Amino acid sequence: MAQIMPGAHATLPLSTLLRQYHLGLVLIAGGTAPSGSGAPDDPEPHLSATPARIGSGGSPVPVAEDPLNAPVQWVHGSDLADPSPFLTPRTVLLTTGAQFRGEDAPPTRALDAALLEAVADPSTEVVDAYVARLVSAGVCALGFGVGIVYERIPESLIAACDAHALPLFRVPYLTPFIAIVQSVARLIERETHARDAWSVQAQRGIALAALHSDGLGAAVRELSSRLGRWVAIYDGIGRITQISPATARSTASADWVRAEVSALIERGNRASRVLSGAHDGAQLQTLGSGGHLRGVFAVGGQEPLDAAAQAAIGTVVALATVTLDHSGKLATANSALRSGVLTLLEGGHVDLATAVAGEAWGRLPRTPLRVLALGAGPHRPAALTAQVRSLSEALGSSVFSGNIDGQLFLLAEQRLRRPIIDALTAGGFSSGSSLPTDYSHLSQGFEQARRALDAAEYAGGGQQIEFDLSHQAGLLELIEGQDAAVRRAASLLGPLVLQDERADEHLIDTLETWLRHHGQFSPAAEELGLHRHTLRTRIQRIAGLLQRDLNLVDTRAELWAALRVHAATAPPEHGALP
Repeated sequence: MAQIMPGAHATLPLSTLLRQYHLGLVLIAGGTAPSGSGAPDDPEPHLSATPARIGSGGSPVPVAEDPLNAPVQWVHGSDLADPSPFLTPRTVLLTTGAQFRGEDAPPTRALDAALLEAVADPSTEVVDAYVARLVSAGVCALGFGVGIVYERIPESLIAACDAHALPLFRVPYLTPFIAIVQSVARLIERETHARDAWSVQAQRGIALAALHSDGLGAAVRELSSRLGRWVAIYDGIGRITQISPATARSTASADWVRAEVSALIERGNRASRVLSGAHDGAQLQTLGSGGHLRGVFAVGGQEPLDAAAQAAIGTVVALATVTLDHSGKLATANSALRSGVLTLLEGGHVDLATAVAGEAWGRLPRTPLRVLALGAGPHRPAALTAQVRSLSEALGSSVFSGNIDGQLFLLAEQRLRRPIIDALTAGGFSSGSSLPTDYSHLSQGFEQARRALDAAEYAGGGQQIEFDLSHQAGLLELIEGQDAAVRRAASLLGPLVLQDERADEHLIDTLETWLRHHGQFSPAAEELGLHRHTLRTRIQRIAGLLQRDLNLVDTRAELWAALRVHAATAPPEHGALP
């Protein structure tokens, strides 16, 4: 019985056809004779031990696969000089060679064999072009009926088939072409039934495997075993969650596979893709519905899969979709619970947060702690999530992660800060780290981490910045002690300070109060104990002394900064702010 191999359509190997002994077929050229095909002492065997095809330069090019294993999908008979327009791939073509005969050849089988012997062999050029057209059309073998036009297969045809690695077999006179067609139809029908039976058995085996504790993993292993190919499942961020056999992990993790998996996930729609080329090949399809993809299913190999194999795959795909969808919902719930615990910790509800975390995951990290705010940029949140998950799996209860208002945080024991920072740096992520803290001061740790992350992202991607006290100061506080700022403030406010020293008009106090009230005259005048028209006159005088337009936002901001610097450096009797 022929070996059952998955294919796009029901087919059988050419060698199976040649082993139908009742047909009397004998392989003559283009391949290695299968055992039992024809008599060993046949006078005409002309077998090529090393199949080859003619390359563009005219030299033979070895064929990697045995032509006798080529799949046969149908058999067709034609004596046309060029039947290629009417042929489909994987077809065995049968001919009597009438297209090669000369005008003096007998039209039908002659009673005198001498007349058949007299028919001249066709020219090498004609036959070679004929065989080349068959190969281009995807013909997998050529059967030549002898005793009709030619008593023997022309030597030129044997040579052409050998050169193009096209299997050529002799059909005896007593074997009608229709008998070959019927045999192929019967064999394909038998193989179709066998494939259907294989599919039922495979699906039953997968269903039984799914009952194991590791249901999805067992189903993947069962499918891989029955297909004879590697099978893998990738989650929503492209990580391999299931692989069989284990030795295929390097292939399933290859860049050419991961790139296509990532592309399918990022597209977000249900899709499939067939990969072929220099690598081993694979067939991919998404898991989940459009907009809610849960991962990607992959099966290795370049050969197409038939309906029976696809049905078995469909069973595993359905199981994987349900499993990943369930896992995704659990992950969403887990993420929400983690966010709640972090919110409780930031709000100072340490006892409640500890109790909730203890029931769900065990203990929280031990003090002293570091709070890390993590950043991945706008295009890599999934990669950052995968990195944090990897760290959590490796470090266990010594770290705790979650989101607060869309910001990903990681609580880690102080001793682990350096390896975590190294891992984030290697991944190209940014982080802001708090000073060492404990649970009673954790709200300050969160704020410190946020400020440090702001500084890290401002500095550029992949920066790891630890909070220091300078981050706690505001911008104006940072410039108050700068010599250049002090000199600029003295120069800018000098006319007002000089006028206050001369006439005690309190222009510095007037300007500060007016700016603090956002340039509103009524509340500023009330605080200063002045009529608003009097205040308006003073502000106009200040603008004249400073030669500045006080209606401009930039001017007001600059003057406010100058007043802050002046207040920090000038003695009170010179109009410094209280």
